[in-house]
Amino acid sequence: MANSGSGESMIDRVMRVLEAFDARHSELTISAIARRADLPRATAYRLIAELAGHGVVDRLPDGKVRVGMRIWELSYRSLSVRRLREVALPYMNEVQRHIQQHTNLAIINDGEVLYVERLSSARAARNIAQIAGRLPTHACSSGLVLMAYAEQEQREAFLSQEHPAFTEHTLTSPVALRTELAEIRKRGACVSRGQIIDGSDGIAVPVFGAAQEIVAALNVVVPRGYRSVDAAITVLTSAAAKISQAMAAGMMAGRT
Repeated sequence: MANSGSGESMIDRVMRVLEAFDARHSELTISAIARRADLPRATAYRLIAELAGHGVVDRLPDGKVRVGMRIWELSYRSLSVRRLREVALPYMNEVQRHIQQHTNLAIINDGEVLYVERLSSARAARNIAQIAGRLPTHACSSGLVLMAYAEQEQREAFLSQEHPAFTEHTLTSPVALRTELAEIRKRGACVSRGQIIDGSDGIAVPVFGAAQEIVAALNVVVPRGYRSVDAAITVLTSAAAKISQAMAAGMMAGRT
């Protein structure tokens, strides 16, 4: 790939353009893309024209730009995530039928929680987790479960970082986080009370792979002060065990 005058590759610049879009900025002008991607406007304009030609972005009638369907098509070919979603969905539906709030499935990616599936009810608690959206690992129940069962090296790297507070309940200190992770492993679940937004709590459990490695977190988002936490953990744990068994069975079938 050709480099810019600064030595930055074309791939680097394309990724910065695509990363300019997020849940709050799904449609952007080229000027906004240039600003958010820290690129000259002429460079952003040229890249957008090329990406639009491949369906990676769409040009709208008002001149704004959004991520195109081609990205969804390509991302759906990620076999590991696709299989996880397909295996998990029937059991997520069971959870949703019992709890009737929000049911999420998440993985760790680049040190953040990446949500790969979500089911919701119309009158459920506030939930800022979105499919293909990310949340900070330390401030949500899914992230804490994923980190509690991560390899020790990854967990220690996580504990050595600085973590911002989002509410008065957010755990930020290494001591508090280490204690929480140990408690999660002991209990087999995480209950996160208003750590990222006031008004909502998260309850999460681990999903394991064939070698008993952590592969995902299954969680529900419920109203603050939810009174049926133990019952929710029971439902989640049962569903996560079924997902884990189905994942393991699929791995074994693939080897025969």
